[in-house]
Amino acid sequence: MRRPAEHVKEDISIQILKRKIPAKWILRDYNPDYGIDKSLEIVEDGVVTGKEILIQLKGTEKLGIHGNDISFSIKANHLKYYLERDIPVFLIVVDLKKEKCYWVFLQQFAFDILNIKNPTWENQQTVTIKIPYENEVSNTIDAIVEIAYGGSAYILSRKINQIPSKHLAKWKTNTEAIIQKSKVAENFLEKSLELKLEVSYHYDKGGEDQKSIETLKKIYESALGASNKNYALKAGLLIAYQLNPFDQNETVWHWLNKLEPLVKEVDNNSYNILWWGSIIETVYIKLIKEYNSLL
Repeated sequence: MRRPAEHVKEDISIQILKRKIPAKWILRDYNPDYGIDKSLEIVEDGVVTGKEILIQLKGTEKLGIHGNDISFSIKANHLKYYLERDIPVFLIVVDLKKEKCYWVFLQQFAFDILNIKNPTWENQQTVTIKIPYENEVSNTIDAIVEIAYGGSAYILSRKINQIPSKHLAKWKTNTEAIIQKSKVAENFLEKSLELKLEVSYHYDKGGEDQKSIETLKKIYESALGASNKNYALKAGLLIAYQLNPFDQNETVWHWLNKLEPLVKEVDNNSYNILWWGSIIETVYIKLIKEYNSLL
């Protein structure tokens, strides 16, 4: 009996993938196979984390490279199935000749790219997936770990409005289910604002001042719109402090005037100190400018 070439490719692909991931990680068979071949569990500092990704593994001797992406077709009904999963699903394509592995987070690709560029893809037999050429497994271990930890939260944040209350069996009534869904949405919003503050911080430290301020303004508007006054104040005060060194006094006064009602409403001593501090800094910078003009 002859062994199918596809089975040989699959075994070689698995061997190559095992060499590209940390040896301590756990690569398991996934049965029955409905378009998912493996599960990969992250182990850190000798601890089995329970954080995992699911994998559809494909080996090829010729990559379809187009610009900065690798194009690979999969069945549309497989992708629809992956979108029902709450665990991140990766397509990993293995270059059998160069022994390299490339990945894409399929749910994110579907939500953020495919649904926008090709909203009728579900009516097709197959869909073309674009895998960033830079997503080579051995060079992006940290990114894979981040998705294993945070990917399920991303998926749920995109699907939260699609979850029928009747399927939230833990909650006794639809009212309770709605309340819990609302809490989840609020938590995702706060986490999103927190991450954006980190992005602003990195822009600021990297000398990209305008990008930092623009990010803070988006945080301010989002938080204000969601009645999250704490985050609105954080962002607004950071804007004032970042504007001051650039001698944009009128803009700073504008922000401080907008923030005054929030500072009084939140009534947090730290925010009061920061608000008064930003006023003192603004006055100080203005006085120094006037003093220098007299010299």
